[in-house]
Amino acid sequence: MTQPANAAPAAPSASAPRAVARSGDARRVTRALGPCAALGPYAALGPYAALGLALLLAPAAQAHGPTEAGGHAHAIALPAQPTETEAHKTCMARCEAKCSGACHVACVHHCKNTPAKPVDKRPWWRSALDQISGSGGHAGDVGLLLYPTAGYAPETRWEFGFNSVYVYFANDDPTNRLSELSAFTFITQEAQYGLQLEHTLYSDHNEWFFYGKVYMQSFPLKFYGIGPNATKHEKAVVEGNFILIRERILRKLKGSLYLGLEFDINRLSSVHYQPRPGYEDYELPRGSGGSTNIGAGLGLVYDTCHNAMNVRDGVLGEIGFLAYPSITSDFPITRVFADGRIYFPMSKTRVLAFQARGDFVFGDAPFNHLAQIGGGKLMRGFYTGRYRDQNAIAAQVEYRWLPIAWRIGGAAFASVGSVAPDLGFSKLLWAVGGGPRILLFPQKDIYIRIDVAYTPFTLEPLATYIYIGEAF
Repeated sequence: MTQPANAAPAAPSASAPRAVARSGDARRVTRALGPCAALGPYAALGPYAALGLALLLAPAAQAHGPTEAGGHAHAIALPAQPTETEAHKTCMARCEAKCSGACHVACVHHCKNTPAKPVDKRPWWRSALDQISGSGGHAGDVGLLLYPTAGYAPETRWEFGFNSVYVYFANDDPTNRLSELSAFTFITQEAQYGLQLEHTLYSDHNEWFFYGKVYMQSFPLKFYGIGPNATKHEKAVVEGNFILIRERILRKLKGSLYLGLEFDINRLSSVHYQPRPGYEDYELPRGSGGSTNIGAGLGLVYDTCHNAMNVRDGVLGEIGFLAYPSITSDFPITRVFADGRIYFPMSKTRVLAFQARGDFVFGDAPFNHLAQIGGGKLMRGFYTGRYRDQNAIAAQVEYRWLPIAWRIGGAAFASVGSVAPDLGFSKLLWAVGGGPRILLFPQKDIYIRIDVAYTPFTLEPLATYIYIGEAF
């Protein structure tokens, strides 16, 4: 991680060899600099409060891919910073007036090494236009992307909605990692509708990391049974309202490694279970009448990825533990999971990506809280929850060529996974596929993906997915 430019100098001047690091001098520097100082902790807003302000803010052009030296490009491409501005002169004047000795050394170092913020000379209408279009590139910009969406998946058939993505730097400092909030509302041909909110927020100096999501949706869901030998025909259709709130509050240990608390609220209500012909006497699964489970635990995350919608280089790893006690849950259970991803840049336009994930549930879990495989991200080709049980493992590999020519790219993938009541995974399930990519937002390096997946384990062996952003 790039360290902030206003960090204390490693080797102070000879006139004050050790005094710069004294806490009293640090306090005097802060008082001297006043508004120039960026030394205080970042006070994060609530995860979605910033969306209400987003229309007042402008976008930034997002870079992609590895740097020539093999590192990661910042998520926002910034124009060259001027070496001296009126803000710098004002900062230096305050040092002269209010500091002396060791305090003055630290104060001057801060002023000289804090990136200046160029004045935004764009008229308001141009800032608004850049904001909506996703273009721009002013150093002080944040980004707001607004666009309608259309997608297709076996679970939903055609899906239509509206998406907004808001990005910014904590404390307007581009040495901080990019923070992102998104909101997505949708309705589908299968009479499903809902709202999804997701956020990845970093505080100043990247000291804190807030990572979570909120899903609220109403749906009919096909239920195929439990275990690796679930039938090809659905046994029932389950209608209900689903609420999921998942939050991680993590503190940086070192570099890109974070440790902290995880919280999970999972509620299924207004459930109506409709057996298919021939399965009227089928025993209803645990939790078929609805359930509420509230859990908490610990999470460890290592993340060097800079564009979650199209990662070109980096590593993401997460290990989590969640306990759902009887005092807060209808079904006391424990969940342990691990997710690892690695991305190798083969060239400026080609990426080889790997992912492996394991979910392990201990206790008598309701059917909607079991580990499962399928969906448009991992184990494409399988209906979401097509296979579910106490334990699930899955892995996938994908080769991306973005772009091949002009705005057109492509990808090919293969995946394998299984579910089991214990750790004896006896039946392996697999799928392969691929499809074209279309560059939608060049400044943000965001593509539309169209995937066609094949698997022999379902009644319909081909499944098509149309989404914005890569699967993982």
